[in-house]
Amino acid sequence: MGASVAAGGAVVAMGLVDGCTPAAGVHQRGCPVRISLVMEGARHGRSVERTQPLVVSVIGARHDSCGTGGRTTGERTFVLAVLQAFALIAVVVGVGGIVGRTGVLGDNARMVLNRTAFHVGVPALMLITLADTAPAKIFSPVLLISAITALTVFGAYLAIASRILRRPRGESAIGASAASVVNAGNLGLPLSTYVFGSTTEVSSIILLQYVVLVPLILAILDSESTEPRSVGHRLKALITTPIIAASMIGIALAVTGVDLPPLLHDPLELMAALTIPTVLLAFGITLAAPADRPPRPPRVDVVLSVLCKNVLMPGLAYVLARFCFHVDEHQVMLVTVLAALPAAQNINTYAAVYRRGEGLARDATLLSTVLSVPVIVGVVALVG
Repeated sequence: MGASVAAGGAVVAMGLVDGCTPAAGVHQRGCPVRISLVMEGARHGRSVERTQPLVVSVIGARHDSCGTGGRTTGERTFVLAVLQAFALIAVVVGVGGIVGRTGVLGDNARMVLNRTAFHVGVPALMLITLADTAPAKIFSPVLLISAITALTVFGAYLAIASRILRRPRGESAIGASAASVVNAGNLGLPLSTYVFGSTTEVSSIILLQYVVLVPLILAILDSESTEPRSVGHRLKALITTPIIAASMIGIALAVTGVDLPPLLHDPLELMAALTIPTVLLAFGITLAAPADRPPRPPRVDVVLSVLCKNVLMPGLAYVLARFCFHVDEHQVMLVTVLAALPAAQNINTYAAVYRRGEGLARDATLLSTVLSVPVIVGVVALVG
């Protein structure tokens, strides 16, 4: 057995087959990889890397050669991994589309699913993710490069949308989010597991987004509230937002080294597992149900957001990694692939809950997801 990592309740076991040696790690491209899932209800210790409750798609292929199988074979297998990860998302979104068309969940299904994710799933997810992550494992050059890249792209879109296009703050924040917040969960985790044999870096990206970017996004969205409130009231409202409050508790548990007892951890883990399916189902309903479909946003906003996400972000990450931080080839590849991931589906949840930029969130996340497939494959071909 080459290695194992835990993704919430699922343990991803990665093993080399056909007599391959694990010396080069499970990400050795020429060597076939087998990934299996073992569901466990018991609490794992900190020695096992935990990320988030996600059933990672089975990614793997068998090759005729091992170890020195060649770049072409490895790249073909990576393309298969990319397609399988996207197929997982497409299937759940497709089910959401059927639900939306048939109306079996009622007229308010999209809003109920989004609110369930926002108030229940995501807070539980962030609490256990942060609590189960050793702080020393988070900080790395990859995290620093990713942070600079994300904040730069976020700020660039926000400035253009609010200053030049004269969009409202909330709508600008949604577009900036779609341009800079990556789908590190149900895409980043399986791809990072296969290509690099580790989920440490992608886990740190998840934490960066929920500790830095998401509070920033929610603060901007909350600042557009029509209710006249003092700074103190706005700050209190932000801190008591379920996602922010859960993140603060998770960070406190991680720093102090306190482990949640199974009586608390297991229910939280179960609720956290709601996040990805509810968000994807709600997105599918948005695409398919005409009565519940937000109005189309200005085309320039969508194009700007998608260009920032699919072109500017991976390009900037590559330049920073290679020419500014001078990291090794492995980290250059890693940080560029992570930056090339599409916009996070959670952006649709924030837009729906705050009723800001819903059409922009829908179109930008959909287009960035479709376009990210050739972008990621191109990154691997050119950088790898």
